[in-house]
Amino acid sequence: LNDEEEGASCYFEIRIQVDEITKDVSLMITDFAEEDEIDEAKMLWENQISDLKHVLGSA
Repeated sequence: LNDEEEGASCYFEIRIQVDEITKDVSLMITDFAEEDEIDEAKMLWENQISDLKHVLGSA
C-alpha cells in the first residue's frame, strides 16, 4: 500500500454521549490504530483528554 491508501484505513471516531437520566456527558473515542501502535495511541489519547479536562476546569 502507498501512504495514501494506508492512511485511509487508519482513523478515529469521537462521539459525545449524554445520559438521558443523569445528564452526564461522556466523550467516547474509538481509535482504529495498527496493532503495534495501540500503546502509543492510548498514551496519546490519555494525554489529550487530560489536557482537555485541564482546559475545561474539570481536572
